[in-house]
Amino acid sequence: MSLGKTGEAIAKKYFESLGYEFVAENYRYNRAETDLIFKDENKKLLVFIEVKTRRTKTYGEPEESVTEKKQEQIIKSAEGFLMTH
Repeated sequence: MSLGKTGEAIAKKYFESLGYEFVAENYRYNRAETDLIFKDENKKLLVFIEVKTRRTKTYGEPEESVTEKKQEQIIKSAEGFLMTH
């Protein structure tokens, strides 16, 4: 399993342990992608998750790699999900 897939599996287990219900993985809409989507029916909440897994901090913290452009892509994917579901 690749490092990225391992990180996504860990993140998935984590959100499930918090009581979120898994909805989708690697959701794509017009070339925009969201790694994981979860929901919480009680809170009427959808959570769109970008997973960044690192072995070391050589290239910085994972959150530093979620650039403004990547954030725009996540928003585009989330909007697409909401329109189609």
